[in-house]
Amino acid sequence: MSYFDSVQNPSTFKQKAQSEKPLSRSVPGAVNTSSHFGYSEKKSLALDARLQALIHGPAEGNQALSSLSEPQIVRSYSPDSLGSVWAALGALLRPQSTRGSDDPPQDSGRPVRERHQPDFGDVVPPDSVQFGSSPLNRPTTSSSATSSVGYTENPQVPAVEDLTLRLASCFVRFVLNYSQGDSTPTLEFHDERSSASYQLRTGPASTASIQAIDDGGVRMFQPGDESLGVALVEAKRSFQAIEEGRPTVSDGLLAQMVGQALLTRLDSLKHKLVSRTSVTTIQATKHYLRFFSFEPSAPSYLRRVDSLSAANDGSLEGLHLVVKSSEWFDIGTKTGREMVVRHLLALVKWAHEELEIGTDEDLDDDRYMED
Repeated sequence: MSYFDSVQNPSTFKQKAQSEKPLSRSVPGAVNTSSHFGYSEKKSLALDARLQALIHGPAEGNQALSSLSEPQIVRSYSPDSLGSVWAALGALLRPQSTRGSDDPPQDSGRPVRERHQPDFGDVVPPDSVQFGSSPLNRPTTSSSATSSVGYTENPQVPAVEDLTLRLASCFVRFVLNYSQGDSTPTLEFHDERSSASYQLRTGPASTASIQAIDDGGVRMFQPGDESLGVALVEAKRSFQAIEEGRPTVSDGLLAQMVGQALLTRLDSLKHKLVSRTSVTTIQATKHYLRFFSFEPSAPSYLRRVDSLSAANDGSLEGLHLVVKSSEWFDIGTKTGREMVVRHLLALVKWAHEELEIGTDEDLDDDRYMED
């Protein structure tokens, strides 16, 4: 069972911590406490007609959508940005033979037996196991690429991951564009991939560092002022771990998202966030989205992480990172689309509340670096 599914309360985490050294684990003290992530499932939504159309879904249906070209789809909808969402979904739903295979063609001269994929219901079966962040410059040669958490990625990066990010971008952007008024500040989606590195303060000769690459995200735009980060986006080509026929959060994916969250909080000079305590990540896998929130259990957690070394790897004793998450929501279904919309609306409301709290309390950005 994955770390995410097995460590769901502080007592279980404590047992894990006693049996394993913190530095030998891929996740520095994370406790999963799954929740509804701040949205209201029962509350009725008074939505703009364009958002209602988004939830309703493509008029053609998913099967027909995958057989149409982008111009055909986009010209059929108003606004055309709604058509862009369905074009992105259609591209992901197409069979590999029509959009390009992940593997080079092989011609053995022998008949190929048709392979039947197991039925996972509403989830996508895993294509392969692949850990690590998406590289900023996608290589096209056989040279190796190193990910943010030390894994070696497949140098021939498949198009599926780009299609996943495109769908997530189009969907999230559409909801943000038509769920907010003209007043500022407003939330917007940004596509810029960025890489960052933070050296831990374990001593003058320290070489310990956290490196991460994110796939864009959501930020709060403030005219005449610096934009504030609201949520990171991390895209994957396929589910990396399947347990009992259902996808789960693999240790590699969790470690990567934790690393990104820690770097974002530790390096407060480069990363200005709307929240003074937590980091939100939107994880996209094919046409599925899942929301995560990472927050230290105590103000001293980040300071102790910053001082981790082989000599003091027990300094996190009693502290942990609280991870809250939604389920995976399928954009290919009406229920999944509605749940994503609800979570994004909750994210907009939460971001404005966090901004007001930060203004009222006049907190420093490195509050969680203090004792």
